[in-house]
Amino acid sequence: MLFILPKKAFLLYIHNTGRAFLFGKHFEYGSVDEHDLTFYDPSVKHWSIWKLMQELDQIKIAAANRPPRNFNRLLGAIHLAKDAALAHMPLRKPKKHILIACMPKSGSTFLATSLANIKGLRRVRLIPAWDAREQELCPVRLSRYNYSDYVSQHHIRYSDTTGRFIKQYGIRPIILVRNLADCLASLRDYMRHERAQSPHVYITERQRNLSDEAFETFLARTVLPWYVNFYLSWKNANDALVIDYDDLNKSPVDTLHQIALFANLGINAEECLSALNLTQKKKTRLNVGIIGRGSQLSSAARKAIQELLDFYPEYAEDPLFFKTRESIRP
Repeated sequence: MLFILPKKAFLLYIHNTGRAFLFGKHFEYGSVDEHDLTFYDPSVKHWSIWKLMQELDQIKIAAANRPPRNFNRLLGAIHLAKDAALAHMPLRKPKKHILIACMPKSGSTFLATSLANIKGLRRVRLIPAWDAREQELCPVRLSRYNYSDYVSQHHIRYSDTTGRFIKQYGIRPIILVRNLADCLASLRDYMRHERAQSPHVYITERQRNLSDEAFETFLARTVLPWYVNFYLSWKNANDALVIDYDDLNKSPVDTLHQIALFANLGINAEECLSALNLTQKKKTRLNVGIIGRGSQLSSAARKAIQELLDFYPEYAEDPLFFKTRESIRP
């Protein structure tokens, strides 16, 4: 490594690996505090090679004497440091990174599977865990997959931090949305039987056993505010492609090709069709896939949706808000 990497990159790699593993407190479970992401300290350049070797010896000794779970911290540090070191290498070819930021029950698994069927594009997870945790991007996993072509799907809202990660890691965000009333109808059926924890609502058997009307109203009041937050946060983000579930459902080839053009995948409509044909042969979580299901919601649920949207009069003419309102009119 001494003879391959530029000195700055080598120093950076060793310094951050040792520093993170020996002294860091934020690398467990893949989460990283931004203060631990100072990838290059100018003072490092004054260290001697002997000092660096001494640092490496400390890492080896520490690794040998710590429980296995602590290797997660070392592994995370290595991903971060390696990514930072390679960033200094000349002529680095950019990779294709696609993030499907999606509403729950909006056909995201179908879309991600279709994109993954395009040659060379793998599916990856950019968060450290699922369960009830908000699906915020993890720098360790972003660094881990930074030199792969990938597609990833997450229920993630936009924030300034997410925006920085998108820019830093060259990610092309695809925002997948759906008529809110249709989402609610699909969510009702899904959450009746799904026992996994959700970051969007705390739910027990007591709520699952409510009548349809009460359960729909419960979801409209507790989960749909997250949907609105998600949509409006991304609506005001820069350089993101918004895709409507209805368009994906009606014209999947055209929609997939639109995404491919946005992400610079360099594929044509015929290749998109082939990818979709492969997806049709696989089991995805596209449970019903019917447009307009929300019109069958109870009057109480439709009223709850209308009242939620009324809090945002400035978006009265927004396409998604307008479509949702029209679909739940008596």
